[in-house]
Amino acid sequence: YDNEKPSYMDGIILSTFQSMTNYYENIDDLYFDLIIIDEAHHAPAYTYRRMIEAINPRYKLGLTATPFRMDNQSVTEIFGEPLINYNVYEGMRSGYLSEVDYVMKNDNIDVDWIGEKSNKGYTVKQLNKKVFIEQRDEEICHLIMKEWKKKKRERGILFCNSVPHAIMIENLIRVNYDIPIASLTTRIDNKELAKRLHYFRKGKLEIVTVFDMFNEGIDVPDVDFIVFMRVTHSRTYFLQQ
Repeated sequence: YDNEKPSYMDGIILSTFQSMTNYYENIDDLYFDLIIIDEAHHAPAYTYRRMIEAINPRYKLGLTATPFRMDNQSVTEIFGEPLINYNVYEGMRSGYLSEVDYVMKNDNIDVDWIGEKSNKGYTVKQLNKKVFIEQRDEEICHLIMKEWKKKKRERGILFCNSVPHAIMIENLIRVNYDIPIASLTTRIDNKELAKRLHYFRKGKLEIVTVFDMFNEGIDVPDVDFIVFMRVTHSRTYFLQQ
């Protein structure tokens, strides 16, 4: 990962995808009996597939909780038919996944009217990234914190629709409710991100607002409160989150 590279190739190598992409091209005799690919729904993407084919192991094993893609490419083309299917419902029923108490709030906005009347033809999704109505966001934060206190929650993730939105919600909650909170976005440098994530895991931060992060591959078992402050049309992202 990053600048860390193995000095020899025997035994087991663990790598991020990005680091392996840059690494395998410089090794002439790179060979593996087995590669195990986590989040294997990415494998049909050109960069992943090209690397997998170049390594060409004897056996491939793909692991994913969400084996479907919006481009309709199938992971079975690379890994074959599933050896094991175990869906979210079975995971909840068996106690491996948390039960879900799902609450939905509707603002009753006529979204068709917005698109038709917008001078520039903005969709609701585009408007959400351009317009922040302070009173509306304060009311949303009030509803969030009301639910937080009623359910006596301890650790929360709020998925926001942009970097400015994540920062604004962070500030509204910190100022009005005096709760340890921070934003996690791609604009924050890696060192600061690692520190905030460490504080979140340890409980020094009770809530994080995020954008383009925590979409998959994150594991903080103490999280008991998730808020979607954005619409996602991706079944994969929704289930992963």
